[in-house]
Amino acid sequence: MHNHVIAGDWGYLPTYHDESGYKYGSEALAGLIEYVNMIVDGTEGPEQPDQYDSIEDYWIATGVVEAIGTDGGKRTIQAVFNREIASIDYAEITVCYEAECPIS
Repeated sequence: MHNHVIAGDWGYLPTYHDESGYKYGSEALAGLIEYVNMIVDGTEGPEQPDQYDSIEDYWIATGVVEAIGTDGGKRTIQAVFNREIASIDYAEITVCYEAECPIS
């Protein structure tokens, strides 16, 4: 079992997925944060990440991210984008059980 970061539009196959999976959930979260930051940084706004208590608070403050999904606790596993600003609907961490799938 390992994790992947995927992104795309609801109801369609993902338009983005990482080249290889992540063995640990913490690595997958870092990959998700990197991807969402790339989308958020592509928009203009006065907000800066160091102004907020968490990276998720920053994403919401920019308006690029509308909602944060969790694993039922505090661990972020999904970002839902504002479609009017971002060109995709979501980015998330998924679990993969395929043994032949490459992981980093």
